[in-house]
Amino acid sequence: KFNKYLGLGLDITGVTKGAKVSGSEKAGFPSQTYNYQETYTMVDLDIPVVLRAYIGSDNLNLNIMGGAGMNFNLLAFSSRVYEDASYDADNGYREKMLTGINTTNLNYTFGLGVTAKAGSGDYYFIQAKTNGPLSSMGRINGSNATHNSLTITFGYLFY
Repeated sequence: KFNKYLGLGLDITGVTKGAKVSGSEKAGFPSQTYNYQETYTMVDLDIPVVLRAYIGSDNLNLNIMGGAGMNFNLLAFSSRVYEDASYDADNGYREKMLTGINTTNLNYTFGLGVTAKAGSGDYYFIQAKTNGPLSSMGRINGSNATHNSLTITFGYLFY
């Protein structure tokens, strides 16, 4: 904290992000349609630098935050499961590593939080933040990919 109204923070958060997509493909002769569910999973480390404005007293305050940060992709994979079990056995896959995902990408962060001082003098917080893309996370199935997230965190402040 610079003073009782303004502070700068470095958050380090491990995050699992994902998406599910339903689709279909045609194959065989005569042509048949096979429906599938594809799941994408990413394990990331988000490290934003956040400017915080504090409104309230030392015992209880609302904080408004915003900043930018770096996202490190630690793991990215997909799974595709077809409704037709025999077609799935030959064409489906589980936890296939995604290629074309950038190791790092930039993101923005905005949020609101509440900080409270306990009787022991320790500070605890709850905050809700949204993160969005400032750069691409890479390509998935030939398309440019980005990700957004909403996180709710509880924690202890080290002053």
